[in-house]
Amino acid sequence: MEGLASDSIWGNFEATVKRVPDRTALVYLGTSWTYSELKESAERFAAALYRLGIKRGDKAIVYLPNIPQWLISCLALQRLGATAVAVAPIYTPIDLGYMVNDSGAETLICMDTNFGYATQVLAESNLKRMVVTTMVELLPWWKKFMGKAFDRVAEGKFALGENIFSFGKLLRHATSDLPPVSNEGEDIALMLYTGGTTGLPKGVPYTNYSFLSNAAIHRTISAPVVPIGEGIILQGGPLYHNLGITNALVCLCLMGETLILTPRVNLDAYFDLIQRYKVTNFFGVPALFRMILDHDRIEYYDLSSLKYIFTGGDVLPVETVERWQKKFNQRLYEAYGIT
Repeated sequence: MEGLASDSIWGNFEATVKRVPDRTALVYLGTSWTYSELKESAERFAAALYRLGIKRGDKAIVYLPNIPQWLISCLALQRLGATAVAVAPIYTPIDLGYMVNDSGAETLICMDTNFGYATQVLAESNLKRMVVTTMVELLPWWKKFMGKAFDRVAEGKFALGENIFSFGKLLRHATSDLPPVSNEGEDIALMLYTGGTTGLPKGVPYTNYSFLSNAAIHRTISAPVVPIGEGIILQGGPLYHNLGITNALVCLCLMGETLILTPRVNLDAYFDLIQRYKVTNFFGVPALFRMILDHDRIEYYDLSSLKYIFTGGDVLPVETVERWQKKFNQRLYEAYGIT
């Protein structure tokens, strides 16, 4: 496609890594990955999945919140030419089981906190394997210790065994054995499920081509405000949502910018990240912006780095837009000394 390095998501990510290998690609709870480090993790996980039997055309459920493992899993599946099926981590065994069987997925990647739901599905579906991870598995040991010591990390019980694997162990023990890259534009790269408001949820497939056609437009809309390559993007929406995954993959696979993830919605954490990392772009659903406007500590933070804010997934009332513009403009005026 015109203006893109490849007709596949992986091909564009690979080209971006070659262009900006040492730029920070991802920030999560204060830990960062450069583009070359993120690519290495994705390829190692792809090799581990390949060794487990996942190949081009296969489908894998990604049943995770906004953590680095979500993106590493998605990119690893793109490397193999497989399909990432994005599923909300709050879905019950009934919802999850339906989506596993409907999609034809044979692999499920889940958290320790939803492991119980996942095991209920395992026995009643075509799943052949599960991969389990935790909120802090990829963080330095001292951050894991501090998080657990102060009871800041949600944990769930899980047991490894036949066909149940640890994400971290797969990543650490992976080999370099990978098949040749064979992605094509018409291959199904992603599948997202509708909310089911008109009956059972429907799996919506996105080919590499259809995703990239939309994605190429997505970030260029904000280019007059934040030049391409200079964005610092805070992911305020879920990765399993259409706009959420588009926001993330556009940042990493096309623009070579920095993406900041948080595992859950926390307004003070968002404000602190905006202030600390000089975030320029922020995405969130309308309810989030209403919460921000009503937050009683917003005045304690410097949010003047924000240049472009966008939303979707619901109606954003006119009064919310007007309140946000008034508050946001006031802070910008104060930051730049405009009266």
